[in-house]
Amino acid sequence: MGTAIKLLAGRDYSRAELAAKLQQRKFSSDEITACLDALVRRGFIAETGADRQALAAMAAVYLRKHQRTKTLAGRLHGLEAFLLRKGFDEHLVQQYLETAQDALSAGKSHGQEISNSE
Repeated sequence: MGTAIKLLAGRDYSRAELAAKLQQRKFSSDEITACLDALVRRGFIAETGADRQALAAMAAVYLRKHQRTKTLAGRLHGLEAFLLRKGFDEHLVQQYLETAQDALSAGKSHGQEISNSE
């Protein structure tokens, strides 16, 4: 658990991201699962999976940061990769991207406007 705490001291990680980091450090699957479960119970990390509100919040931040640096297609592709790395359900991400593409194509550039349009 010490390695996970040290990683979390540097920045926030989703459960999926932290699991990948611990796998890179050669921890066993059982050790990783036990550690992550303990961190969730203590509130240090959150399950993202099917949490639409967390997805919309993270997507809004991502879109604000990248609104001037990429084309629409590039931003959406980057957003998809970002959300999947965070551990969100693939189907939920695809649904959000469809809504985001429609909203961004209509001229909305702020992620919060997209998340409120559902």
